[in-house]
This record gives sequence, C-alpha cells and structure tokens, in this order.
Amino acid sequence: MSTFSEVSSAQFWTSIAPECSITADHIGSLHQAAYAAEEIEASQTTMQQAGFVHLQFGSGETTGDVQVKKARFSTPASAVPLNDLVKTLASAVQKLVQSQWHPIWVVVFDETWILAKRLERMVQDLLKRHDLHLNMDFFAWFLDPSKMQRGWGPHRDRETMPFDAHGLPEYVTVWVPLTEATLTNGCMYVVPAYFDPEYIQQATTTAAESTDFDIQSIQAVPASVGSCLLWSGRLLHFGGRASFRAAHPRISLSFALSHPSFEDPFVRLPEAQHRPWHVLPSLAERLRVIATQLWTYEAKEPLDERTRFILESIEEDALRHLEDADRPV
Repeated sequence: MSTFSEVSSAQFWTSIAPECSITADHIGSLHQAAYAAEEIEASQTTMQQAGFVHLQFGSGETTGDVQVKKARFSTPASAVPLNDLVKTLASAVQKLVQSQWHPIWVVVFDETWILAKRLERMVQDLLKRHDLHLNMDFFAWFLDPSKMQRGWGPHRDRETMPFDAHGLPEYVTVWVPLTEATLTNGCMYVVPAYFDPEYIQQATTTAAESTDFDIQSIQAVPASVGSCLLWSGRLLHFGGRASFRAAHPRISLSFALSHPSFEDPFVRLPEAQHRPWHVLPSLAERLRVIATQLWTYEAKEPLDERTRFILESIEEDALRHLEDADRPV
C-alpha cells in the first residue's frame, strides 16, 4: 500500500510519468490568440441555442457529423502547443492506470494545470465571459475497450444553474479528449438544448434532476485530439460504452468555469483566489483538490481501501498545516 510520504513526493509521480513535471510554480507568459468577431458570435450563439459548443484548437478536423459551429484559434509559437500538452497527458494517464492509480491523479502534474488555465482564457474570450473563472471541478477517465467500460450515465452537471442576461451559462464544463473519442470507444452523447424542454424549466424548479429524454434527440459527439467540448451546467449528457472493437481507450479530462454568484470557483482551494493568474498550486494543494474530487464523486467512482487511506492522510496533513498556521508564534 502506498504511503502518504510517497504520494506527497513529486519524484514518486514523475517516476511513473517521466514526461510530466511537478516543478513549475507558474504558467509563464501567455500570448493571447486573436479571435475574429464571427468566431466569438458563432460560439455564443451555439451555446445559447444548443447548450454546447465543439471547439478546435488543433489542425485536424473533428470526426463525425457534428451539428454545431466550430471556432478555431491559433497556438502562439512561443507557447507549448496545446496538442503536445494533450498527448503528454494521455501518456501520463495511461501510465497511471497501468500502475493502478485512478486517472484523476493526473491533476498532480503541471501539464494538467497549464492546459486548464490556457483553455480557461480561450473560453473566456470566445464566450466573452471574463467573469467566469477556473473551477477546479476536475475529473479524468480511462475507458478500457477490453473491459467494455462506460462513462457516466445521463446527468446534468448543475441542473439549477442560472443564465446571464444574454442567455449564456454561469457554469461551463470543459471536456478534453486526450485520445480520439469515437463511436466505438465511448464518445460523449448530448441532448441539445433545443430538443430538451427541461433545459430551461429545470432551473425554475426544486424537483429532482430530470434525466428523461426522447431517445431520437440524442446526438453523438465524436471528438478528435486537438478539440474540446464546452457545455452548459444544464445540458443533459452522458458517456458511451467502449466496445472491444475499439482501437484504443477513451482517455479524457474535464474541469469547469463558474461565476462566483452561482458557485465559488475557489471553493476547492480558497487560498488560490488572491494569487496572480499565472501561479500554479503546490503539490500539496493539488493533492487536496484530488481528494475533494474523489470524495465528491464516490457514488459514481467507488473508492478502494488504499485510496481511502491516502485521501484521509491528505486531509489530515491539510488539517495539521491549518492548525500550525493558526497557532500563535
């Protein structure tokens, strides 16, 4: 059984995935891409009408007949290409799983945070919502075709989420395929807002989350490496099942952006609120985020004894540090 001293060591994790790092304390300079007015308008309109947008940040086309507009933007030459970050993280998740770790432990690595922060800026610019901030609601998946594993069932991430004055969501999930998500390895499926009468009504009721839908309204959303999906907190969606016929596993990462009036973006890491945007969390803070996420989604992803022991150790360490900080000098 792994010990807390092991998981709190950067060397432990980089020995599993040497292609990743846990050394950077900041993201470095970020050169913003310029977006054409029609790209911004297309992203906003599609989010308002469909409740989700499929964006390209690489050079390849998305697979499938996706009935949404796709905005494109360039990667600055001075920055690590986003596609390279994605491929590095896919490799890291694969090695974590091979070493018997849940995919979400990829959040220990700098590359996860750098990708999330760069996509945060992309979403803010394309939706013209700079009041949305990175919400550390991270999760990651590895659907093994040989085991015919499946993604999460039909659900809405935030069924009571409000809209702003322009009909744009106050909570946006960003879902990134780290390997190509296909019809055979468990791509995402959505019920577009225009086919879902509960999409608008859901926020005005205190009833239980509605996951009823017309099966003919479901839309498959295959996604290539070099793209990401954005969806509203109210969008009804689910992950498919990986078939043994799939050529490779579906590996993916998600996080969210939220408006403080609906959900505090820093609720998982309050001390990050007053730091400059480019500063990355420490390893201890990343472990706290992972612990919070695994406890939060335990009903969907049951925890084994080893994981429970490690999460409890992470929480005990965080409490000790809090008590030390409050102790008079």
